[in-house]
Amino acid sequence: MYKDSEIIRPFLLVLFLTTFIYISCTDTMRNITGDLIEIGGSEIPNDLIVSQNAEGLKNSIIQDLQNRTKQTMVLADVFATRIDEITSLLETTSSYPAVRNISYAHLVSNEFMGIPESSDIEKRNVAKYLTKNESILGGVYFTLPNGDVYLGEPYSAQEQLPRINFADRDWYKGVSKTNETYISSVFFSASTRAPATAIALPVYQDDSSNELIGYWVGIINIGPLWKNIKDVYLPGAQELNVIDHEGTEMFNSGKYNYTEIQSAPSFYENGNVTMIYKDSATIRILEGNVVAISYPIHIRSHVWTVTTIG
Repeated sequence: MYKDSEIIRPFLLVLFLTTFIYISCTDTMRNITGDLIEIGGSEIPNDLIVSQNAEGLKNSIIQDLQNRTKQTMVLADVFATRIDEITSLLETTSSYPAVRNISYAHLVSNEFMGIPESSDIEKRNVAKYLTKNESILGGVYFTLPNGDVYLGEPYSAQEQLPRINFADRDWYKGVSKTNETYISSVFFSASTRAPATAIALPVYQDDSSNELIGYWVGIINIGPLWKNIKDVYLPGAQELNVIDHEGTEMFNSGKYNYTEIQSAPSFYENGNVTMIYKDSATIRILEGNVVAISYPIHIRSHVWTVTTIG
């Protein structure tokens, strides 16, 4: 939040009295007017060309907006990289012979919400390896093609599942429809009891076969991942908010202990993610002269949005 009245006053005058500022990029020049600024291009512009009516705009504010936008882009890139890393691990392990083995499928039952803990130890060991080495993985599951849980690790999470079939989940609908790796919208996890997203991919009998035997699914603990990113890359005075491609809030730094999933805050323009264009940052002035900078996160076929506020 800007507190220096002598600095913020001319800045807001520029923003709200339809003064035009042009942002120069390699291939793009965008018009700024009203209380909305869009910065285009894959790189933050190095210079701002200000019209005569905007002479009161302080260089320090321009520099601060550039720095803040660059910072928001870094948060998006760090998150996307972490999701890519987990996705690659799941894709690699999905081809392991142990993962492609479902010889214990006849043991699937509601008593264990899958197969018993002592069954298919090789596949369980692969899942345990993943959860042990990736702290943001709240669980790894293998489901049958119909959405029934075959096994899950940790087993304590498997056995306390409220039901055995999860064909109603976004991750199941997405992966079964596309037959490709699918990253879901945020949901309230039945195993972690917190907001999560799932990375699901189809598993086939072998490399040369089209015979689907199930789905390999990793549950990402959204809260701890984003909290760690914020702690490392964002000053404590700023807030962080993230929404998914469905316009649903997946993280809010002011609220770590979620009990339910909520819609995106009103400053996201009713959660309409299409307002955030590819490779563009959006800057808004909120009530109380608070600056909110949003930037898209490209996760496979989806676009999520990260916003820094302060």
